[in-house]
Amino acid sequence: MSTIDQKPINRYGYCAIIGRPNVGKSTTFNALLGHSISVVTRKAQTTQTEIMGVVTDIPYQYVMLDTPGVQCRLKRRTKLNRVAAKTIFEADLAIFMAAGSQWTEDDEAALRILKDFDGPVIGCINKIDKLRHDPKKLMPSVERLREVYAFHKIITLSASKNQHIDLLHREICDLLPSGEAGYDVETITSHSEAFVIQEIVRAKALELLHEEIPYDLVVTVDMIKMVKDKRHIYVTLWVKSATQKAVVIGKGGQKLKQIGWQARLQMEAHFQEPLFLKTWVKVGEPDIA
Repeated sequence: MSTIDQKPINRYGYCAIIGRPNVGKSTTFNALLGHSISVVTRKAQTTQTEIMGVVTDIPYQYVMLDTPGVQCRLKRRTKLNRVAAKTIFEADLAIFMAAGSQWTEDDEAALRILKDFDGPVIGCINKIDKLRHDPKKLMPSVERLREVYAFHKIITLSASKNQHIDLLHREICDLLPSGEAGYDVETITSHSEAFVIQEIVRAKALELLHEEIPYDLVVTVDMIKMVKDKRHIYVTLWVKSATQKAVVIGKGGQKLKQIGWQARLQMEAHFQEPLFLKTWVKVGEPDIA
């Protein structure tokens, strides 16, 4: 028997989220998915690659594609912008995400990526809780989106508060093309177990270290093994210098312990079982072949 349960699904497709950094793309991604897969921190550009999550709501199934935030300044953003652009054109439909009443040149840069996309695009204004749902503050943002692009629909929401996520989900489902399931109905991400672990550890490190460690922090999973029916996970955080290593470890090893503790709690929630997590910090580049 196939591992893909195809019978109940008759609408299937790919939905990409695009926008500038810190508009809440990853939070929206995780809210739709119901699990934390994509990195969510206060730091911009924490999503470094395309993240894939699978949402199944029979008879609908769609693959969510979270993308790096689009920025028009700094050379280091160019590669990440290319990742975002490539992802959009792999999708059947897209979500353009803006935040509250803010509008910047990076929002404009994200919109430019959509100019050649021929699928439907849902315009979303996130963080409406920051505006206290005041129509006088919200309407100018809605009108701006109507002026800058022919969106299929505009939805206001608060991903962090889970407000109107259901409206967005229903709109995505309505726009899905006909098709059979691409994944088993129990699947929540097409990424490997190791990838999810790396994302969780990296998210906690960036969140707890704030501006002290650059975005190019790399996390590798060295080993996953079962010991007496308990998953043991061994990971390494790779940094560029001895100074950065000292920052990650912290006084008396407390910072690294905090990163490991918070990451372990999130992993246990994700895998729905207790586990053991061991972390190391090394200087250099991992040998990823």
